[in-house]
Amino acid sequence: GNLTPNFNNAGSLVLLASQTASNDTILTFNSSLITSTYNIYELKYFNYQPATNSDALNISLSTDNGSTYETSNMARCVIALNSSSTNDSITTRYGATNSIVIQGTVWNNGNANTRTGAGSVIFYDLPSSKAKKIVFDTSHIDENGHTANTRGAVGFNSSSIINNFKIYQSSGNIAQGTFSLFGVKT
Repeated sequence: GNLTPNFNNAGSLVLLASQTASNDTILTFNSSLITSTYNIYELKYFNYQPATNSDALNISLSTDNGSTYETSNMARCVIALNSSSTNDSITTRYGATNSIVIQGTVWNNGNANTRTGAGSVIFYDLPSSKAKKIVFDTSHIDENGHTANTRGAVGFNSSSIINNFKIYQSSGNIAQGTFSLFGVKT
């Protein structure tokens, strides 16, 4: 017989939770959301703004539902562009890291009313014993009013199962922003 592949709903997003920050220190997505149901999760955020100028937005991973957060076995590769840069100028960051800096790693976030950010973060293999891959693409207006774009990847080389992550500023609070976590059907 013939096999007919069925791709119905493949790649479609299922909203698991949405949080709106209002001067929060930490936003957490926990083990009630991050389960073996999905191998791929996607975080989308918009209208993000730090309470403090020049502050970076971070994500940390947990294997014990937030009792502790991982600070080793991670490596990053990040490229960034800025509208004030000269043509063909790209800034890179790479090497070991103890957290995942998704916005403000190269050009600082601005906290003026019109300087908001948005982006997406895709998490691969969180609920498995495979090495984890995190890929992000973000855009924001920096502290000098220039448009900045950051793209990167972080590898977490561990067989531990991730069941929680937190979003936080390097210092200060998340003044505003909507953060939504989706499961990705495969």
